Amino acid sequence: MITNFFSKVYGKIVKYRNRRYDREEHLSTKISIPVISVGNLSVGGTGKTPFEELLVKLLQSLGKKPAIIGRGYKRQSKGEIIICDGKKVLVDAREGGDELVLLARKLMVPIIANESKVEAALSAERRFDIDCVIVDDGFQHRALKRNIDIVIIDKETIEKPYLLPKGMLREPLESLSRANVVCLTGGAKITDELKQFTNQDAIFIKVTVQSGDPYILGNAKSDLEEIDRIRKKEKIVAIAGIAKPYRFYEMVKKLDYNLVNYLNFSDHYYYDRNDIEKIRRFAENNNSRYIALTEKDAVKLVQYIDRFEHYGMKLIVFPITMTISEGGKTFTNFLKIKLG
Repeated sequence: MITNFFSKVYGKIVKYRNRRYDREEHLSTKISIPVISVGNLSVGGTGKTPFEELLVKLLQSLGKKPAIIGRGYKRQSKGEIIICDGKKVLVDAREGGDELVLLARKLMVPIIANESKVEAALSAERRFDIDCVIVDDGFQHRALKRNIDIVIIDKETIEKPYLLPKGMLREPLESLSRANVVCLTGGAKITDELKQFTNQDAIFIKVTVQSGDPYILGNAKSDLEEIDRIRKKEKIVAIAGIAKPYRFYEMVKKLDYNLVNYLNFSDHYYYDRNDIEKIRRFAENNNSRYIALTEKDAVKLVQYIDRFEHYGMKLIVFPITMTISEGGKTFTNFLKIKLG
């Protein structure tokens, strides 16, 4: 009952805020180049980071020069941080935020973290030779005008459409009416019920998450044979500091690894030396020297690679990629029209 009450109060606040932005144009700042927001309705775990990687590569294939801006969630720094200048990654995950640093390492495009996304967008426009800006987790950030609003929604969001704190939604499903592109993931389907919440001009795409080739963290040379041997003969444990770790563990199992146990940390967790000892003991108690982890965790654990090697342990990173399984052509044409 109490959570229902607070969800209703929260919903009224969200509706009031959205009405203000809908009515008062001056509340939003416009920059001179196109802005693409990538966001969601729920808290965490819908796949924004791999989708942003996909989007950057698609834009580059169209001849565009994108930058990424974001808050750098749970980073241990303040103010504006240039994470990547397009040529070099300038900070670690602790300073720049795990997801933005991961994107920087994989894409090598200009990336800025700032609590103010308006300031970050203006700074990116001023500093770099770019022609569009991608806003990480930007759907609720209406202080910056955008040309394209992309919302990623998964099956759980549709099946449990409850606002915080009762559920995981930051906005009601009705807010999908602001989206130009609705991206379905995690088994979500296009239904008439879902369509009633969306703009009639919105386009739908479906994306599929796929596992990439696992690799051993810190190895400079190819380790395909070693990886194959581990998969066939060794016990492996897993750790994860992400929103929905069970998806990661299921992926490792489906790849035929002998996953004997797993250890959860909170989403965006930053590991320290005590955690490394905890992980070491956990692996040893399960008679394993091999630890599976996500790329998001790898960017934070790489600084401790010497400690793990000292204990004779290896960290195996399981990357994921995202592809558009339905609506790719429509989406590409939409981007061409909107971005020119």
